[in-house]
Amino acid sequence: MKKMKKCLSLVLIVFVVMNLLTATVFAAKPLTYKDYMKQGNTLMTQGKYQEAVQAYDKAIKLNSKYAEAYLKKGICLDYLEKYADAIKALDMAIKLNVKYAEAYFYKADVLSCQGKYAEAVKQYDLAIKYNSKYADAYCDKGHALFVLEKYDDALKAFDMAIKLAPKHSVAYMNKGSVLNRLGKTEEAIAAYDKAIQYNPKYVDAYVNKSMVLHDTGKYEEAIVVCDKAIKLDPENVDAYFYKGLSLNSLEKYEDALTALNRVLELDPEHTGAYANAVISLYYLKSYEEAVEVADYLISVDSKDVFAYYYKGISLADMGKDADAIAALDKAIELMPEVIAAYHKKGSILYKQGKYEEAINVLESALKIAPDDPTLYYNIACSYSLLNKPKEALENLKKAVELDESFKETAKADKDFDNIRNTDDYKAFIGG
Repeated sequence: MKKMKKCLSLVLIVFVVMNLLTATVFAAKPLTYKDYMKQGNTLMTQGKYQEAVQAYDKAIKLNSKYAEAYLKKGICLDYLEKYADAIKALDMAIKLNVKYAEAYFYKADVLSCQGKYAEAVKQYDLAIKYNSKYADAYCDKGHALFVLEKYDDALKAFDMAIKLAPKHSVAYMNKGSVLNRLGKTEEAIAAYDKAIQYNPKYVDAYVNKSMVLHDTGKYEEAIVVCDKAIKLDPENVDAYFYKGLSLNSLEKYEDALTALNRVLELDPEHTGAYANAVISLYYLKSYEEAVEVADYLISVDSKDVFAYYYKGISLADMGKDADAIAALDKAIELMPEVIAAYHKKGSILYKQGKYEEAINVLESALKIAPDDPTLYYNIACSYSLLNKPKEALENLKKAVELDESFKETAKADKDFDNIRNTDDYKAFIGG
């Protein structure tokens, strides 16, 4: 009996060994192109695009006529920003399947990424030709047309995308951008609301809506929308930026500065945030900081008119008149249409008692803004202080003609004491 047990043990060992050998044989079975496609698809969903490309290449090696492998390879190369290689892969997919709508679609996407929007539109049209219900193709075509400033055609494309996919949030969002560009702000807001309705977590739609609300003077509403975007994405630069803009517009400068500083934490080179921070700092009377920020902006762009202007008015309020005039002169040199710079320069000269120089500056501004009543009024004040009643009254009359309220202002303005008792002044003012 003992011998028999030993034999049975040997048989059992042989059986186990054979099973292991069989398992080894099965494990070593070569992968098919379909296996490599599965690998590539998994890697692509994980964002491992380079590894995915390698898997697709193995699939192609085993089946060189498999169009989908070239398509997926092209998509991954697009993500890797290897645009020339992506085009080659997608062209190969199209060569293998001339009616491959997706291949045309992604080729168009690659072209758009390269800024070749006109070429992209042609590829989107081919995608639509072979799949007339391709909502994404209409949507992305609309975006390309928008960039090309073909707004009516862009709207048609977005509307078609929405017709095919009524809950297409991206199409609604992009449609809103076109409508806003066309000045149809209420319709734009309605489109953004639709985008949000179908995708309540669509941060870009909230941000774009806040931008339109800000631009139309609905600052409180804009802030509410920005806060919703920030709740969804606490590091969204644009949401903080437009919140800062709206707070500045509401003259809530400290809160604006908080929002803008958050922008700069997230994006230290955001010149728009610096530019608006200058406004906050100026009105908070933090003039030295305002000048520092303005100087930074000028170091980035030596032709930044806005920076020179705010540097100038900050220096003026610090009592640094010569430096202020130099900055304001630079703003005027770069953009003669900045009337506020003339006003501030004129006020500095007026304060210094240089009335004739002030008049010269303000009259230069009148050539650009002949309907500005404040210019006429301040010229009138300077002429009065120079004891030139005729010229003073002529300019005062023009100011009042453009803005009746200046008549009441003049009654209490000591600048007119020199001419207050003249008959012409009394006749005009009424007492």
